[in-house]
Order: sequence, then C-alpha cells, then structure tokens
Amino acid sequence: MRNNFAEMATFEKSRSLSTGATPRGDREAGKTGKSMPSSPNHHFRYRHKAKTARHRQRSINSRKDEDLSKYELNPRRVAAGQDTRATLMIKNIPNKYDQEMLLEAINKRFRGSYDFFYLPIDFKNKCNVGYAFINFISYETVGPFFEEFNQKKWEKFNSEKVCKITYARIQGKNAFIDHFRNSSLMYEDLTCRPLIFHSSGPAIGELEQFPPANVLRRPNAPEDFQE
Repeated sequence: MRNNFAEMATFEKSRSLSTGATPRGDREAGKTGKSMPSSPNHHFRYRHKAKTARHRQRSINSRKDEDLSKYELNPRRVAAGQDTRATLMIKNIPNKYDQEMLLEAINKRFRGSYDFFYLPIDFKNKCNVGYAFINFISYETVGPFFEEFNQKKWEKFNSEKVCKITYARIQGKNAFIDHFRNSSLMYEDLTCRPLIFHSSGPAIGELEQFPPANVLRRPNAPEDFQE
C-alpha cells in the first residue's frame, strides 16, 4: 500500500514538471497561506517604493515647516522695520475665555491701538476654539504686544496653557472686512462676531459698524473661513 502511494506521488510530480502545472504539494501550501520565496526583483521594487514614500513624506513635512516659518514673528526684524505685518494670531487661549475677557486683558496696555479683533466661537459648546486674531493700526505695536503675551500663561482659570503669538495668514483690516462682510457670522450675537474699530480720527479705537454685505448669500451656505 505504501509503495503504491509513493509511486503515485512520484508520478504526479513528474507529470507536473513535464506539463508546467503546479505540484499538488505547492497548491496545498498556497491554500494554507504559505508562499514561495520572493524573487530579487520583488524585493527591489518593495525597497524602491518604501524609499519613494519616505522621500515624499519628507518633502511634505519640509513644505509644512516652510509654510509655518512664514508666520513666525521675529521681534528684531519688527524693531528694524524689516517686517511690517500688523495682523497677529493669538494661540493657546483657554477655551473658557470669552470676547470680553480677552479684550479686557488686551486693553490693559493696548486699548485704541488695534482696529480688528475676532475670537472664533464653537457654537455647539459656546466656547472659543483656542485662537484669536488682532490687527494693529501700526506695526510698531507688534513688538510690545509680542513681549507682553508671547510665552506667558493666562491669568484666569488657572490654565496651564502658554500663549503663542504668530502672524496671521490674512493681513489687514480691509482684508478681514472683505472676508467676513458676506458671512452668516454677521447675523450672530455681537459677542461672537468679528469686530472692527476706527483706525484714525477722534474716534480712533472705538467700535465701528461693520460694512453691510455686498454679495447675496445662498441660505445655509457653508462658511469658508479657516486659518
């Protein structure tokens, strides 16, 4: 009986080799998930793909770093008049701060020196989203503001958050007006809206009425503001 099985196995293997069919043992191995050793070309293609993916990721990270570096504030360049941008992003704000609290902190030293302010609010939980924007009438105020707030802890709520000041992507009061005047945000409560203030004259620093919309907005159209 054993000799018959051995002869049948030998016959099947020789037949497979002559016809090019896969031996039964190899077919069974395929069913169990085992595979034949990969060829050198397969390993080369795998290494090439992995190397390409790593290179692509490094390029993406490099571009991100370059993009972020555009918004880093250098006080020396500001003091030398080499960077005259005047719109800042205030980061790491405790979420319980509201518009009044943040303006109170700013107004201790900088009342009347800015003409735009916006603290975005998450309307689901009625808390701020952790950052705000402020535009100063003169870039010369940027240095003192940076010194006052950057890398400083917040006074209220015993928060461990540390303030970080960078430049904003959108620059200038007029650019923000154009960005927001047709937004549904302008129909929200005043404490949730972007605010503008007079930039000159006897009313400098006082609240100014936001210009009306100049484009008809489709009802329930999504907002497009994202910093």
